[in-house]
Amino acid sequence: MKIFNFQLQRFSDDGFSTLGLVHECFVAGIRPKFWGYALEDERQTGPKVKGNTRIPAKTYEILLMKALTPLTIKYRADPRFKSFFKWHIWLKDVEGFSGVYMHVGNDDGDTDACILMGDQANNNLKAMGNDGRILESANCYTRFYQYLCPELDRGDKAFIRVRDENDLLLP
Repeated sequence: MKIFNFQLQRFSDDGFSTLGLVHECFVAGIRPKFWGYALEDERQTGPKVKGNTRIPAKTYEILLMKALTPLTIKYRADPRFKSFFKWHIWLKDVEGFSGVYMHVGNDDGDTDACILMGDQANNNLKAMGNDGRILESANCYTRFYQYLCPELDRGDKAFIRVRDENDLLLP
């Protein structure tokens, strides 16, 4: 059985959205692979706000959500994904949240606590007139999905370590 380890390193939160980098961690002799940028909801200092709170930083198991949800039906019908998409990439046991997926989207209105992936990002500093967007999301997601999901279907395991901005320099 193979084990895949990914990391989401958050690096910017403007109070509306959070940007990060998703990469596969170093494994015996194989260099880490950068998968793309991530966009999430913002950090909340108080109680969780539905649709506006990012998930806690910790390590989560990645599974396929083998349930026919409205989002699954939407992705299966989408011409960009219907040739390969079966189930959503799901983060298991996210405390206080349900249905946390890794999927396509461009801004924090598309997240609802999920992790969006994209090949490009702009900064999310509202003071500079930017709105925290990632671009080329479908391309990034497709590569990631087609790499990871066949392995999960075969019974391999995957994990993602989510790290906050203040963890930038820690191992």
